[in-house]
Amino acid sequence: MKKKILISTLLLASSLTMTGWTGFESADSYGEYLTLGEYTGRKVERNITTITDDDIQAEIQNELYYSAEIKELDRAAQSGDIVNIDFDGTLNGEALEDGSASDYEYALDTGSMIDGFDENLIGLKAGETTEFDVTFPDDYNGVLDGQTAHFTVTMNSVSEQILPEYNDAYVKEAHGYNTTSEYEAALKTDLQAMYDEEASSAAVSDLLSEIIEDTTFDNYPEDLVQEMAASIESDNASFAEQLGLDLSDLLGEDYDVEEDAKSQAEERMVVSAIAAKENLTVSDEELKSYAEDNYADYELESADDFIEYYGEESLKYELLYSKVAEFLIANTEFEDVFYDSDLELSDALSEEDLENFEGDENEELEIFDDLDEEDDAEESAEED
Repeated sequence: MKKKILISTLLLASSLTMTGWTGFESADSYGEYLTLGEYTGRKVERNITTITDDDIQAEIQNELYYSAEIKELDRAAQSGDIVNIDFDGTLNGEALEDGSASDYEYALDTGSMIDGFDENLIGLKAGETTEFDVTFPDDYNGVLDGQTAHFTVTMNSVSEQILPEYNDAYVKEAHGYNTTSEYEAALKTDLQAMYDEEASSAAVSDLLSEIIEDTTFDNYPEDLVQEMAASIESDNASFAEQLGLDLSDLLGEDYDVEEDAKSQAEERMVVSAIAAKENLTVSDEELKSYAEDNYADYELESADDFIEYYGEESLKYELLYSKVAEFLIANTEFEDVFYDSDLELSDALSEEDLENFEGDENEELEIFDDLDEEDDAEESAEED
């Protein structure tokens, strides 16, 4: 299940890397740099995902997989088994970057590896080793596109997932509901509320973009732009390093960090200007309460550690953004466009139309050797 995220928390997740910003205390002075566009009484489209029965069943199936018992087997690997392997990859006789791992565990034929990799492990038993070639897709990552690598793989173990039986007894023990139908009704309500909240958050982002477009910026606070630029450069450098690329290859020769910084500064300036006009503020008590509610989710020891790690002024801005977002939601006319996960978003559907459609969400993983990313995804799923 996707995490239920409040608007402020959603923004926190997207911008906590920009902890260098220290201009919150002087935010009300941004009004001298701009002439605000109209920010109330606007009409904005809001895309509402409609939860279907297929979505509910997919969510339940995911839950059962995460609750499954893992049983080690004394047989050859089959499609769908959990395997633990050591593998080494080479390209033209040289070690393949990020192409080796030990004790790497995943489910066969689930899209975790590039096409052609898993089929060479079918039939392999624990303790056995195999070698084979695999050709990367033509549009893989710009570096290995279409190239053929050689892999040596040792099977450490073969296991299967034994899913719990989904019935009234299971939902009673796991969730406190008497029947599966009661649980599924509650699950549908929770999922719909979560998607609705995310839809509002996305709509606010679109609304802010429109307001920024209609705002006249006479100048920019130099310290804000410099801090934004420093943060962007740090993020870009980290991202390029993760991808193994030069910054110029990642960003292109025409990239202008100052223009990027000004673009990000515009949102902060507009949000702060709206807050000043509407007398929206964030108190120390609100900051402390927010930290108390969230520090454990970010695996920190205390609220004070949370504030120290992410920065008091940065956190205050996220809370201010949340208040401005709530104000804009209350003063905006939203045109809701309904769709489900199998439909192309086009025209608004009526309630009668919605009853005629069902769909589910299927995401095909297209990753191979980004082990950290897969581990993070598994940890997130376990938390959910």
